[in-house]
Amino acid sequence: MSARSAVAKIDWPKLATALSLTPHTTASLTAFRKRNVDAHNKLNQLKSSRTTVDLSYYRAVLKNTAVVDEIEKAAKAFKPVTYDVSRILAGIEKFEVEAVKSAQETEKKIVEQLKDLEETVKNIEQARQPEELSVIIPRCLRDGMLIPVA
Repeated sequence: MSARSAVAKIDWPKLATALSLTPHTTASLTAFRKRNVDAHNKLNQLKSSRTTVDLSYYRAVLKNTAVVDEIEKAAKAFKPVTYDVSRILAGIEKFEVEAVKSAQETEKKIVEQLKDLEETVKNIEQARQPEELSVIIPRCLRDGMLIPVA
């Protein structure tokens, strides 16, 4: 399964409530989802955009063809710039480490809560039923006797 289809199958609104995530973790997930959606939208927009320019059309339309020649010369001289993305990747790795740490902390909290809940359920199951409880009334109250106060 590709990462894209895995992200598409996540029910984001239910994720935070189902896992009882901390507000910080929920905000980080929401920000990640927004960046992911924005990146895919931008990529799709760029893929669908036209990449060629018909300079002959502009030569026919414009009186000043020297402008078109200058643009054509600049376009032919254009060389794409390469960027060093190592800093960006380092930032992503740092974010990933923080996300994993936060997820592990959340997991610990959930495990602790589950242990407490299991103990509570065990106590409830072992408790006596109300019908099994009896009340012991002291003899002096049963017989209507009053105890003198010293």
